[in-house]
This record gives sequence, structure tokens and C-alpha cells, in this order.
Amino acid sequence: MFRLTTQYKDSAVLIPQLHPDDSHERNEMMKNKIPAGSVLNVCITPDKLYSLAQMRDNHYLQFFDVSNDVGKWNDVDLNSVASLFCNFVAESKLKSLLVDVLSPEKVKPRLLPPPTVGLAYDILGAGFPNVALVEMGPEYDCTKFKIIKPRLNFNDDMSLILQHEFLGTFGDAEKLRSRLLRYFEKGINWDETKNYLFPGIAPPQ
Repeated sequence: MFRLTTQYKDSAVLIPQLHPDDSHERNEMMKNKIPAGSVLNVCITPDKLYSLAQMRDNHYLQFFDVSNDVGKWNDVDLNSVASLFCNFVAESKLKSLLVDVLSPEKVKPRLLPPPTVGLAYDILGAGFPNVALVEMGPEYDCTKFKIIKPRLNFNDDMSLILQHEFLGTFGDAEKLRSRLLRYFEKGINWDETKNYLFPGIAPPQ
């Protein structure tokens, strides 16, 4: 019924069914940019699997290791829930994934800042793929960062590659849904973008 992981571990198909009493609030939300701090009900599989996400600054969406099978939430504090991953998103393209906005009385928003370190293309470097470990500033801009380690490769930098997310913008609801479903069903938290960035790499088993 209800799954919650409390260990902190910070380091990117089906038509969802709306709850009738929340549909107006959801429609109003989706007309505009989702405000930072909003906690969102995520429909992974209608009537079977739901989770939570929180919009951070600058379209940075954080997903959490919590789920239930009814899509109703009460007495959840995201400060005590493990983070799964963060992605920059085009929220207008995620209407099939985001069911509604939840009030702070039902789910307390996370106050801890989201991760600022991740993987990004080094456009000034030579070769392809040229992926670096980078750190964003407090404005959470995926185009402005300082390079921590250039030219990662999965032979020497596997732990860094597995630990961090690619800081690109995601607008495919089905890819995010598939990633969440894979995690909650099989325990594998894996961004398929890494398969393209590092040919030959395999997700942890």
C-alpha cells in the first residue's frame, strides 16, 4: 500500500486517471509555469502506482523514493524521504505524468537544497562524447556551471557516472514514467541518457 524510504541518498504508456475532486486545481496549475516549491502527485500507473515530486527553482524537478497505489497522500514530510533523482523539465509536456498539486498540509515540501553537481557536455572540449562533471550555481542554470572534472570515461570514472545525473532538459513524460516504473518494480534507478553519453555502459544490477 505505502512505501517510504527514509535514508537520504541524493547525489533524469498509460493514460493517467484524474481524481475528480482535484481536476480543477490540476488544470489551473498546468496553464502556467509550476511554481517552485510545489509538491506534485506523479501518476506512474493509474490506480496502481503513484509517487511524489517537487518543483525546485528554474524548472528543476526532484523525484522521491515514496509510492502508494491510490494517489492520495497525507502526513508525508519530504525532508525525511530519500531523493531519487532530479531533472530539468519542460513541464508543459508532462501533463500526462503530473496528476495534481498537493497542499503543504498533506505533504511538507523538502527544505534541503537539491543536488547542484551533475554531468554535462563540455562544449569547449575536443572529442565526442565530451562529458564533464560540473557544478551549477545557486540559480540552478544547466547552461552555467564550473567544471569539476573534464572528459569522464566509464573505465576510470564509473562511480561518478553512476552517482550523478545528466543536466539536460527532459520533455518526454513516457521516458520519465518508464524510469520510475523500473525503479519501483525492479529497484534500478537508471537514466537511459547515459547509454548514449557512454556507449557500452550498463546500469547497475
